[in-house]
Amino acid sequence: MPPSHEPATPPAVERYLSRAELAAMMGVSLATIDRMVSEGMPSVTWGRRTRRFRPSAAISWASERRRAA
Repeated sequence: MPPSHEPATPPAVERYLSRAELAAMMGVSLATIDRMVSEGMPSVTWGRRTRRFRPSAAISWASERRRAA
């Protein structure tokens, strides 16, 4: 049977989350998210005060920290 020539599905774009959304996803408090940011959790700042997180990067960072502890 010849290979299918259907277009490949583009990868899903990961949505940036707020600290509250990330805290809910990870099951931790806002204070824990703030502490992890101060310890180096990857995030981006939009404008002067708006911080957003890529869930995959933040959760990977937290998992690595947990393994190293």
